[in-house]
Amino acid sequence: MLFRSNIYNTGEVGFVLVYGQQNKKFIQNNFGNRSDITFLELNASQLYSKNYNKMLKSRWFYSHFTKWEHILIIQTDALLVKRIPDVYFQTDYIGAPWNNHGKGGNGGFSLRNVSKFCSITPRHSVDGLPNEDLYFSKQSSLKHINNYELHKQFAVEMIYDDNPCGYHAVYKNPNFTRETWEKITTNISNKFGIDSI
Repeated sequence: MLFRSNIYNTGEVGFVLVYGQQNKKFIQNNFGNRSDITFLELNASQLYSKNYNKMLKSRWFYSHFTKWEHILIIQTDALLVKRIPDVYFQTDYIGAPWNNHGKGGNGGFSLRNVSKFCSITPRHSVDGLPNEDLYFSKQSSLKHINNYELHKQFAVEMIYDDNPCGYHAVYKNPNFTRETWEKITTNISNKFGIDSI
C-alpha cells in the first residue's frame, strides 16, 4: 500500500518487512521477488504482545535501521494515508495520541528517531511492563510534540482528526459515532482513489 498509493517513491524511503517463522512462507511467496523491500526475519514463531514489547525495548531491534534517520512503524492494523510533514521528523517519538494531554502516543503507527532509540535502549531487551509505547512516551530524554493540534494530526486511534497522516486500530474505538466512521472511510477512499470501503 505504501508504494502502490504513490505516497512515497521507493527511492525516498526504505521498506523493511519484519516477520516471524509462522509467516515466512507467506512473505516469501508474496514478496520474495521484491528488490525494494528489506526483510528482517525473526527467530520466533510469531510476535505476541510480550515478545513484541520486549523486542521494541531493545537496541538489537533499532540496530537494523541505522542507515535511516527515522523509522515509521506500521503494524498490520495501521494505515499510512499521506506524506508525513517535516515537523514530525524533528521529534524523537510520536504515535497516535491517547488523550489530549499525553506525550508520545500509541506505537502501532509511530515515528521514531533511530539514533536516539539506539542510544536510550539497552543492548538486551527489557521484560515487563509498561508496554513499549507507554515506556517511550514517558522517556524525558526523548523529544516529543508538545502541540496538541499537531499531535492529533499525526494519527488517529482514540482521538479523531479530519486529515491525519495515518490510522491505527480505529476499529477498536467504541466512542466513534457513525458520522465519524463515515468521515474516516471517506478520507481513506479519497486518498486511495477508491469508490468506498
